Amino acid sequence: MENLNLARTTLIVIDLQKGIMESGDLQPYTASEVIEKNNQLAQAMKNTAGWITLVNVDPTTMRFLNRNVSGRGYGNLPAEFLEYVMPIVQDGEAENVIKITKHNPGAFFGAVHTGVDQQHAGRTPLEDLQELKQYAKKVQIAVAGGINSETVGEYVALEPDIVIVGSGILNAADPVEAAKTIKAALK
Repeated sequence: MENLNLARTTLIVIDLQKGIMESGDLQPYTASEVIEKNNQLAQAMKNTAGWITLVNVDPTTMRFLNRNVSGRGYGNLPAEFLEYVMPIVQDGEAENVIKITKHNPGAFFGAVHTGVDQQHAGRTPLEDLQELKQYAKKVQIAVAGGINSETVGEYVALEPDIVIVGSGILNAADPVEAAKTIKAALK
């Protein structure tokens, strides 16, 4: 954590709620391992300059997930299905927690991200983006990781809905010029 610029960091925890964590086998980690690691991160970020964003899904209000409305999806859900499993939600002293409940299927995105460690090994998200575009027809697709003013055109050619550029601007020799080049490529 000491190497992170917390003013520019957000821990985003998605679907860590009782009904999902207890729904079966998770891979490659068990539910308790996932919960433990996320709780450690949340505690380390508590009341720092960073944000802790907890996103859960309410399948009872999503037409395509609600069996009573759509005829498929979840049936009668126990009341505790929606409960968060992270104690920081109830922590009245945590001032940097945001809770979001997804009620709209439009909130779902397909995302391709290649982390810095994989970028250093020569990997880019281009192949993953090509594959996701081939199979994901009903979701918006976001791509991130290793995109800069020199490579943005390759990504734009694959027509993702969202292009996320971070270090490609922040670490550029001329960040303003890099941002302008990237913006022009996205038009």
